[in-house]
Amino acid sequence: MVLQDKNTLWLGGYGSLYRITHDDSAVTHVQTYTPETFGGDNVLALLYDRRGWLWVGTDKGLSIFDGQRWRLITTSDGLIGNDVNQGALFQDTDGTIWVGTSRGLSHIRNPERLFDIRPLRPFINEITLGGRPIEGQVPTYTTAPLTIDAGTLDYQDDADIRFRYKLDGVDANYGETSTGSIRYAFLPPGEHTFTLFAVNPRTHQTSPPITTTFTMPWPWYNRWPIIALYAVGAVLIGYSGVRWRERYTRRRQADLEAKIEQKTAELAFQANHDELTGLLNRRAIQSALKQALDAETSATPVCIGLFDVDHFKQINDLNGHLVGDEVLIELGRRLKAVTRDMESAGRYGGEEFLVIIQAAPETGLRRLATIRKAITEPAFKLTPGDARVTASAGVAWRLHPHNTVQDVLEYADIALYRAKHEGRNRLCVSKHLQQALEANFHTRKEDA
Repeated sequence: MVLQDKNTLWLGGYGSLYRITHDDSAVTHVQTYTPETFGGDNVLALLYDRRGWLWVGTDKGLSIFDGQRWRLITTSDGLIGNDVNQGALFQDTDGTIWVGTSRGLSHIRNPERLFDIRPLRPFINEITLGGRPIEGQVPTYTTAPLTIDAGTLDYQDDADIRFRYKLDGVDANYGETSTGSIRYAFLPPGEHTFTLFAVNPRTHQTSPPITTTFTMPWPWYNRWPIIALYAVGAVLIGYSGVRWRERYTRRRQADLEAKIEQKTAELAFQANHDELTGLLNRRAIQSALKQALDAETSATPVCIGLFDVDHFKQINDLNGHLVGDEVLIELGRRLKAVTRDMESAGRYGGEEFLVIIQAAPETGLRRLATIRKAITEPAFKLTPGDARVTASAGVAWRLHPHNTVQDVLEYADIALYRAKHEGRNRLCVSKHLQQALEANFHTRKEDA
């Protein structure tokens, strides 16, 4: 057990870690962290340092929580042993951390660098069809197996990394492998897009997706020269046969063109939309924000809202990830229903959603408050039953002309953190934006 402050303490044991808040007379809140979060089965040591970080020594390594992110370090990161001894955590006068294990003592001299996680960079090493490499050329039709060999440049975390993949037109859902070797019994005719990204559960990382396209031609009996021979044979049979064949060929060509157009539209939609919610995906909503800010004028200011589902982890932990997906799907449906023209909504990541409104800060603030209420009321109809789901939101806008997209998103993230800190189920702006908003109001009042 370790004290965070006079009203908050952390308590660890076998299988769980608890953050307990009290008001001197009674417990007011208990938040539970499972081994999936902090990375160990048995909590053996706790330390709350002067940075406001929690250090958790377990039987599987050392976990650090900076208030927002968890980071698990093990022997693969340089720790001398994974089994931290009971009570063997100590903060030195210079802020460095000493960690005792069964194999010896580790000294963490630069704790701040523990959250400097190397980005995941997956790559496709080789693609073979029937044992022969594909090097960009269109192969001849074959039913031989397709094999894809993937890897990453992060050899240090190689044992933790998983690969998720999907071949469009073949896989209904994403598959997963730890070896990077992927095999398909055969590649159907047509053009297929293969999507791959790497995941490291230990560092809570997911890489950006990489894609490549495969084209398998149709077999010889479905190619146009053979179809032309069919037409010649029809001529020999008779004029009526030729006319019938021509009509059939034109109809088939029209159908094929319609399918190609439909497939193109589907691929364009999939490239810019989140598969689960149907909203714009992270890349597309960030692009929409950049375009809006590039086109921003005094007559068309831009205001954004960053929404986050409250206690979403508890929803998953208590009901399972399928129910969590139901919540995200319903939130996406409600967002699409409530947004207007000149407004954009997208899934920013996990349980976070980003809404872009062309409006002044005061107007945008009122509009985003309306949206937040509309997406959380009435109660959600989920598989276990009706449930009340709330959301917190951070509102931001461009404070200075030189502010970038990342600056505006950071303002919104700070405001969202403020909403969470003040009790959730509310909409806030960051304090310096609030001050700017109040200053602008007083200026307009004096001008009036």
